[in-house]
Amino acid sequence: MKYTFLGTSSEAIPVVGLGMGKGIGNQAKTAIYGSEDERLLRLGVDLGMTFIDVAYDYGSGQAEEALGMAIANIRNKVFIATKFPPEKSSYADVLRSAEESLRRLKTDRVDLFQTHWPNPQIPLEETLRAMEKLVNDGKVRHIGLSNCTIEEAKKARSFLLNIPPVSIQHEYNLLDRTAESHFIPFCRDNGMTFIGYSPLAHTRLGRKDERLIRIEEMAEKYSLSSTQLVLSWLTRQEGTMVVMRTSNEQHLLENAKIGDLMLAPEDIDAISSIFANDVKNIPASLMSIKIDNSQKAYTTLEEACENCYGLTPSPSELALQIKAGETLKPIKISIDSNVKGNLRYEVVEGKLRYWAWVIAYGKDVSIPSIIKN
Repeated sequence: MKYTFLGTSSEAIPVVGLGMGKGIGNQAKTAIYGSEDERLLRLGVDLGMTFIDVAYDYGSGQAEEALGMAIANIRNKVFIATKFPPEKSSYADVLRSAEESLRRLKTDRVDLFQTHWPNPQIPLEETLRAMEKLVNDGKVRHIGLSNCTIEEAKKARSFLLNIPPVSIQHEYNLLDRTAESHFIPFCRDNGMTFIGYSPLAHTRLGRKDERLIRIEEMAEKYSLSSTQLVLSWLTRQEGTMVVMRTSNEQHLLENAKIGDLMLAPEDIDAISSIFANDVKNIPASLMSIKIDNSQKAYTTLEEACENCYGLTPSPSELALQIKAGETLKPIKISIDSNVKGNLRYEVVEGKLRYWAWVIAYGKDVSIPSIIKN
């Protein structure tokens, strides 16, 4: 396994870590964890994948409990990264959520304690002050950020002068490379580690997609699986790692081998060209919201403005960030095969951000979008 350093510390971490999230939204919160998850976690650690990323509300706490069981006798071999939800961002709630995570993990310290999402209703300084106290109390070793904006990351660094955040976690894969123009350079310039989640989003493409075929052909040249090739490409830059979950033992064995791989510069460039970061500005008036059971979604502007599900951050809070000039990640849309009037696209990811743009600038606004199909 190939390793990198965590921030500017001397702590070596693998460039491919184990993620424990199962799905998004409601799927992640209601996921079930059991003995097979524990077995695969222990196997991953044996293979050198000692960085394990979990969260307070994965499986409503079951994920942390499963991790605690899995590492009971090997705690000192494992680097635990966990996250607390935005609704737990007040000073008292951060401290409480840390204690609950420590209890479920059956450990006396968390190696990396991260915000899961920002909460605009609570001053970031209040949240960070609690995280700083946890470090000073010896219950947390390092502080990290997730799903923040660059402005929020700058604010965190200016506040935490004595205990600077060591990492930023954001989505990063062949289909969404926006981190390369924002967060990866920021991390590099400020001595932080970039942690990418959802690294294998490209596998959702159809089997006949020309881009996938070319990746498979290139992988054959190296006697690799396409997954190994992609993971090597994603972690090619110093200070960048990814976390991923797998329920397949063979895939776990393959993923652990990427430290032995060296891609030729021309192949790195070829992959970059095949999956160019193609963000388009698409009018909101051409989009509708795709409804599914994985997460709560607003279907009308009135619902979004009222924030009747109590989501954090709310669409209106994100709209304020947009109007203040902060950069939010693109939404993801798909071409609607059942076109109704002018609604040519369905919003499949980033639904809160869609409504934020509409609240900020109206239905005529063009929204930075990635077309998934």
